[in-house]
Amino acid sequence: MLSNRRLRARGERGADVFVRNTFAPPSDPAGARDASIARRLDTRRTPHRHARWRRGTWPTSAVSLVLVTTVTSIESLRLSHRAALFEGRDDIPVSMFITRYARGEGPDQHLHPYAEVFVVQTGTARFTVDGQDIVVDAGNVVVVPQQTPHGFKNPGDETLRVVSVHPSPTVQQTDL
Repeated sequence: MLSNRRLRARGERGADVFVRNTFAPPSDPAGARDASIARRLDTRRTPHRHARWRRGTWPTSAVSLVLVTTVTSIESLRLSHRAALFEGRDDIPVSMFITRYARGEGPDQHLHPYAEVFVVQTGTARFTVDGQDIVVDAGNVVVVPQQTPHGFKNPGDETLRVVSVHPSPTVQQTDL
C-alpha cells in the first residue's frame, strides 16, 4: 500500500524537500502508520537532481521526492503601504510588484531590459507607454516591450491595484 506523502508549507523563502518511503508494510491498513520517518534533504549546497541524504547514503527502498511549495506572505514583502516586492533570486527567474495606488499615484517613467506584464486587478490605470497614453480598466493585462519607457497613474477615485511581473530574478529598472 502507498502511504501518504508529507507536505509542509513555510511562511518564509525557501522550500523543504522530504524523502520518504512510499510503501507501507502490509500490516498497515490504508497507510495509517508511517512506514518511515521523512528525512530532509540538504538542497542548499546541491541541486535537487544530485541531492544526497544528509547521512551520506542513498536509500535502498522505493522513495519519492516531494518539493514543497514556498508560501510567502505579501505583508512580509511590503516595501511601503503602496507596494510589496517579490524577487525570485536563486529560486525562480521572476519578480513582481503587488501594488495599490490612490488617485494621482503610480510609478513615474522608467524602463527595463526585459518586457514587463501588468495585471490591472481593480480600478483604472492611465499608462504612458513610449509617449502614448492608454487607459486600462480592471480585468485587463498590459504587456510593455523591453527598453520601452513607461509608467502609470491612477486617474480615478477607486483604489488601483496592479501586479507587475518581471521575467527576471531581480528587478532591473532605469528611472527616467
